Amino acid sequence: MKSGGNGWLVQPLHERKLRTERCIYMLSRVKRLFVIKTRWEAYLIIYALALGAMTRGAHYTEIYPGWPGYVLMAATAGAVFIGGAKILDALRYEAEAREVAARSGDAAPAPHSATSGPALYSAGNDAEPQADHASDPASAQTSPIPAPKTVFPGL
Repeated sequence: MKSGGNGWLVQPLHERKLRTERCIYMLSRVKRLFVIKTRWEAYLIIYALALGAMTRGAHYTEIYPGWPGYVLMAATAGAVFIGGAKILDALRYEAEAREVAARSGDAAPAPHSATSGPALYSAGNDAEPQADHASDPASAQTSPIPAPKTVFPGL
Protein backbone atom coordinates (compact mmCIF):
# COMPACT_ATOMS: atom_id res chain seq x y z
CA MET A 1 0.00 0.00 0.00
CA LYS A 2 1.33 3.41 -0.89
CA SER A 3 1.81 5.91 1.84
CA GLY A 4 0.89 9.47 0.92
CA GLY A 5 -0.21 10.21 -2.63
CA ASN A 6 -3.84 10.93 -3.53
CA GLY A 7 -5.44 9.31 -0.49
CA TRP A 8 -8.72 10.48 0.97
CA LEU A 9 -7.10 12.19 3.95
CA VAL A 10 -4.82 14.41 1.87
CA GLN A 11 -7.59 15.68 -0.41
CA PRO A 12 -8.73 19.25 0.13
CA LEU A 13 -11.67 19.68 2.45
CA HIS A 14 -14.04 21.07 -0.23
CA GLU A 15 -13.48 17.97 -2.42
CA ARG A 16 -14.30 15.67 0.49
CA LYS A 17 -17.42 17.74 1.23
CA LEU A 18 -18.60 17.52 -2.38
CA ARG A 19 -18.04 13.76 -2.41
CA THR A 20 -19.99 13.41 0.85
CA GLU A 21 -22.86 15.52 -0.50
CA ARG A 22 -23.02 13.42 -3.66
CA CYS A 23 -23.07 10.25 -1.56
CA ILE A 24 -25.91 11.57 0.61
CA TYR A 25 -27.85 12.61 -2.50
CA MET A 26 -27.50 9.15 -4.03
CA LEU A 27 -28.51 7.47 -0.76
CA SER A 28 -31.64 9.63 -0.61
CA ARG A 29 -32.50 8.57 -4.17
CA VAL A 30 -32.07 4.90 -3.25
CA LYS A 31 -34.15 5.41 -0.09
CA ARG A 32 -37.08 6.70 -2.17
CA LEU A 33 -37.26 3.30 -3.89
CA PHE A 34 -38.35 1.75 -0.59
CA VAL A 35 -41.16 4.21 0.16
CA ILE A 36 -44.69 3.12 -0.72
CA LYS A 37 -46.35 6.12 -2.35
CA THR A 38 -49.58 4.85 -3.96
CA ARG A 39 -52.24 2.25 -3.27
CA TRP A 40 -51.19 0.43 -6.43
CA GLU A 41 -47.68 -0.07 -5.02
CA ALA A 42 -49.21 -1.22 -1.74
CA TYR A 43 -51.36 -3.80 -3.54
CA LEU A 44 -48.31 -5.13 -5.40
CA ILE A 45 -46.38 -5.48 -2.14
CA ILE A 46 -49.31 -7.16 -0.42
CA TYR A 47 -49.63 -9.57 -3.35
CA ALA A 48 -45.93 -10.44 -3.09
CA LEU A 49 -46.28 -10.97 0.66
CA ALA A 50 -49.32 -13.21 0.13
CA LEU A 51 -47.55 -15.24 -2.53
CA GLY A 52 -44.60 -15.87 -0.23
CA ALA A 53 -46.83 -16.61 2.74
CA MET A 54 -48.90 -19.17 0.85
CA THR A 55 -45.75 -20.85 -0.44
CA ARG A 56 -44.48 -21.08 3.11
CA GLY A 57 -47.89 -22.32 4.23
CA ALA A 58 -47.78 -25.07 1.59
CA HIS A 59 -44.40 -26.13 2.93
CA TYR A 60 -45.83 -26.18 6.45
CA THR A 61 -48.55 -28.59 5.33
CA GLU A 62 -45.86 -30.90 3.93
CA ILE A 63 -43.60 -30.69 6.98
CA TYR A 64 -46.39 -30.88 9.57
CA PRO A 65 -49.11 -33.16 8.15
CA GLY A 66 -52.64 -32.82 9.45
CA TRP A 67 -54.13 -30.00 11.45
CA PRO A 68 -50.82 -28.47 12.73
CA GLY A 69 -49.76 -27.68 9.15
CA TYR A 70 -53.14 -26.14 8.35
CA VAL A 71 -53.00 -24.01 11.50
CA LEU A 72 -49.56 -22.72 10.53
CA MET A 73 -50.77 -22.05 6.99
CA ALA A 74 -53.71 -20.05 8.38
CA ALA A 75 -51.27 -18.12 10.58
CA THR A 76 -49.18 -17.11 7.56
CA ALA A 77 -52.34 -15.97 5.76
CA GLY A 78 -53.45 -14.02 8.84
CA ALA A 79 -50.09 -12.29 9.03
CA VAL A 80 -50.54 -11.07 5.44
CA PHE A 81 -54.05 -9.81 6.22
CA ILE A 82 -52.78 -7.86 9.23
CA GLY A 83 -49.72 -6.51 7.41
CA GLY A 84 -51.74 -5.51 4.36
CA ALA A 85 -54.29 -3.70 6.48
CA LYS A 86 -51.52 -1.79 8.27
CA ILE A 87 -49.92 -0.78 4.97
CA LEU A 88 -53.20 0.48 3.53
CA ASP A 89 -54.11 2.28 6.78
CA ALA A 90 -50.73 4.00 6.85
CA LEU A 91 -51.24 5.27 3.30
CA ARG A 92 -54.69 6.56 4.19
CA TYR A 93 -53.47 8.29 7.36
CA GLU A 94 -50.58 9.93 5.51
CA ALA A 95 -52.99 11.21 2.83
CA GLU A 96 -55.30 12.59 5.54
CA ALA A 97 -52.38 14.29 7.27
CA ARG A 98 -51.30 15.92 4.00
CA GLU A 99 -54.89 17.06 3.42
CA VAL A 100 -55.17 18.54 6.92
CA ALA A 101 -51.82 20.29 6.46
CA ALA A 102 -52.93 21.68 3.10
CA ARG A 103 -56.17 23.00 4.61
CA SER A 104 -54.35 24.69 7.47
CA GLY A 105 -51.85 26.29 5.09
CA ASP A 106 -48.81 24.49 6.47
CA ALA A 107 -46.23 22.69 4.39
CA ALA A 108 -46.70 18.95 4.02
CA PRO A 109 -45.52 17.30 7.25
CA ALA A 110 -42.94 14.56 7.34
CA PRO A 111 -44.50 11.10 6.87
CA HIS A 112 -43.12 9.63 10.09
CA SER A 113 -44.51 12.39 12.33
CA ALA A 114 -47.64 13.31 10.40
CA THR A 115 -49.69 10.26 11.26
CA SER A 116 -49.60 10.62 15.03
CA GLY A 117 -52.95 11.27 16.66
CA PRO A 118 -52.05 14.48 18.51
CA ALA A 119 -50.54 15.98 15.34
CA LEU A 120 -53.73 15.30 13.39
CA TYR A 121 -55.88 16.62 16.24
CA SER A 122 -53.92 19.83 16.71
CA ALA A 123 -53.69 20.47 12.96
CA GLY A 124 -57.43 19.94 12.51
CA ASN A 125 -58.52 22.01 15.52
CA ASP A 126 -56.72 25.30 15.18
CA ALA A 127 -59.66 27.21 16.66
CA GLU A 128 -58.41 26.59 20.20
CA PRO A 129 -54.68 26.89 20.81
CA GLN A 130 -52.94 24.03 22.59
CA ALA A 131 -51.62 26.38 25.29
CA ASP A 132 -55.17 26.81 26.67
CA HIS A 133 -55.49 23.06 27.08
CA ALA A 134 -52.18 22.77 28.90
CA SER A 135 -53.15 25.44 31.49
CA ASP A 136 -56.58 23.90 32.18
CA PRO A 137 -56.07 20.99 34.63
CA ALA A 138 -59.45 19.40 33.85
CA SER A 139 -58.76 19.00 30.15
CA ALA A 140 -55.04 18.25 30.59
CA GLN A 141 -55.89 14.79 31.90
CA THR A 142 -58.22 13.86 29.06
CA SER A 143 -56.93 12.75 25.70
CA PRO A 144 -58.20 14.62 22.62
CA ILE A 145 -58.61 11.30 20.79
CA PRO A 146 -61.02 8.84 22.41
CA ALA A 147 -59.72 5.42 23.34
CA PRO A 148 -60.91 2.57 21.12
CA LYS A 149 -63.82 0.55 22.43
CA THR A 150 -62.94 -2.97 23.44
CA VAL A 151 -64.60 -5.82 21.63
CA PHE A 152 -64.47 -8.06 24.69
CA PRO A 153 -65.25 -5.86 27.69
CA GLY A 154 -65.01 -8.76 30.16
CA LEU A 155 -61.36 -9.50 29.39
